[in-house]
Amino acid sequence: SLAATNPATLQMVWGPGTFGYSPLGLQAFRATQCPGINPSKVRFDTDHHGRFGGDNFMEGNLDTHMISAFGMNVSTLVSNTNASLSTEEGDGFGVALLDFVTGLANRAVVPHVLSLSLGSLS
Repeated sequence: SLAATNPATLQMVWGPGTFGYSPLGLQAFRATQCPGINPSKVRFDTDHHGRFGGDNFMEGNLDTHMISAFGMNVSTLVSNTNASLSTEEGDGFGVALLDFVTGLANRAVVPHVLSLSLGSLS
């Protein structure tokens, strides 16, 4: 089997603004593309869950689908630490990224794999 077996393995996707993912979309991805993923191992680790239809929401869906497929059965955190739209359309991205990585360094457990979302449609 290609699925991870170590319960301590942790991966994360991060993005600001409208970044998030659809749990129903992840279930559909599992049903149609990658039956080996484990959606129950994917969860948000922040209060910001993105905004459906926002620029970074589609990016967040793609990132979550792909990291779940590459690291099947790995605990996956979806993180959006700054919901400001300035992170997508303005100068706020750098500040959001700096705040995130500073906070990440202070976590008791850091992910083994980290995917940073830098994309936006605009």
